[in-house]
Amino acid sequence: GGHPPHPDTRQAPALQREAGSGLWVDPPSSVSYEGCGAALTYHLGVYESMVRVYGKRRLRGVKWIGTSSGAIAALISAMGLDACEWKDKLIGRWGGIQDE
Repeated sequence: GGHPPHPDTRQAPALQREAGSGLWVDPPSSVSYEGCGAALTYHLGVYESMVRVYGKRRLRGVKWIGTSSGAIAALISAMGLDACEWKDKLIGRWGGIQDE
């Protein structure tokens, strides 16, 4: 006898935008950076923008995911490091590699 189990009908909470700004009220639950060496500085720019919009404290619960060079951006983001400082270090290092 018995009825089959009911499927889980719970839904994720709807994301809300701040009125008139186009910005999400809350940060995303996760951010994924793909791998591409030259995109690393772009990924760090995305992270820096999120810090400016949400603040580092509100980003603590975000799951940062990345592959290849995106893993470097995910690590910097997850540790709450300064994106501009790391961007400068990476660009400086890449310039040094080209000179060798």
